[in-house]
Formats: sequence, C-alpha cells, structure tokens
Amino acid sequence: MREKIRLTLFRLGSHPQKSWAHFKVGLIVFFVGALCIQFSPQFIEYLYHAGIAIVLAGFAIAMYGYVGIFANRFSRFIERRPRPPKF
Repeated sequence: MREKIRLTLFRLGSHPQKSWAHFKVGLIVFFVGALCIQFSPQFIEYLYHAGIAIVLAGFAIAMYGYVGIFANRFSRFIERRPRPPKF
C-alpha cells in the first residue's frame, strides 16, 4: 500500500512545469467565472449559472495542477528522508 502511494506521488509530481501551467490556467478560468457571477445580476440571469459552472471547472483544473505541485515537493521530501533500518 505504501509503495502504491509512493509511486502515485512520483507519477503525479513528475512534471512540475506542466502542473504549474494547469494551476495558472485553472486560476484564470476561475477568475473569469467569478467575473461572470459578479456582473450577472446587472445584465443576464443565465450568466450567473454559467459563471458557477465556469468557477467549478476552473477550481477543478487549478486543484489538479496544485496536486501535481504538492506531489512533486512531497516526493522530493520522501526521497531525502532516511529509511529506518529493517529488523
């Protein structure tokens, strides 16, 4: 089980530049959705519902990128940690 988690972390964190790009794109999409929500009461009602969908999509993209960034940093921490001796 531990080895499976370790391999998953290494797989997710293997491309930190790609994860950073996903995070930035998700953040931009999130703010576009927030702007849709902000301006929807003044203009068009269905823009509010579209804004909520865009915010959720942006959040999902950003979190996917953040998980990759976190996995990269955490996997480097796991590599540096000394292993306990086996009995």
